[in-house]
Amino acid sequence: MNTKTLLAALVGAITFFLFGWLVYGILLKSFMEENFNHCLNRKPEEMIMWAMVVSNLFFGYLFSLIFSWAKINDFMSGLTKGAFLGLIFSAFIDFQFYAMTTWFNNITSMIIDIVVWVLMCAIGGGVIAYMLGRGNSSESA
Repeated sequence: MNTKTLLAALVGAITFFLFGWLVYGILLKSFMEENFNHCLNRKPEEMIMWAMVVSNLFFGYLFSLIFSWAKINDFMSGLTKGAFLGLIFSAFIDFQFYAMTTWFNNITSMIIDIVVWVLMCAIGGGVIAYMLGRGNSSESA
């Protein structure tokens, strides 16, 4: 673990947090209210923000670590690999939630959630890979 990996994880965590807030909290707010079962959700004013921050830090670190190991260090590679990881991760979670819970009111809401996760992970992955590649000699080409 080095400083570049940790910095990439931090910037990625910020990206994931802001993207999630923008998409889920603003752009898809009414869609979420209509298509998801919110019986277990906290009200916005009751959210435990430190836990949200920690969650995003771990997710940013996961991507940063994987990308560091795989030598993914440019924006476009991070974008495509991030999208793929987002698809695998969200499909795994969302299909299980769809099978075992009533969180999704319909299959469309599950598919939309997967699409959002793919986009979020693509953008976050691109940013993380860019941060990992900063300062590399191949950047000048």
